Amino acid sequence: MSAKDLARFLYICRAAFVSAEDSFFQHREGLLGGLAFESYQASVRTGLGSPGLGAGWKLTRDMYEPEFRDYMDRSLGDANPQAEASTRTLDNWKQAISERTKS
Repeated sequence: MSAKDLARFLYICRAAFVSAEDSFFQHREGLLGGLAFESYQASVRTGLGSPGLGAGWKLTRDMYEPEFRDYMDRSLGDANPQAEASTRTLDNWKQAISERTKS
């Protein structure tokens, strides 16, 4: 991976983390209900199970408000890398595409 590739990847991570931070604060302010927040939390735990996204968090975590940073650090500890690796593979993606394009 080149330095440019890493910068691009970290910008993608930043977009995901800013969105997560927004959901976190909306829930804290009572603007995001419990079911929606539970869904958000599941996606955070699964997403942080991806080695790349987890590393992206570690490299950019100082850019966020401390309460959110602590929440994400705990979520990283709760992440399940095996769940991410077992379902979101290139082979599974190709299989899903194949199933959707069969006539």
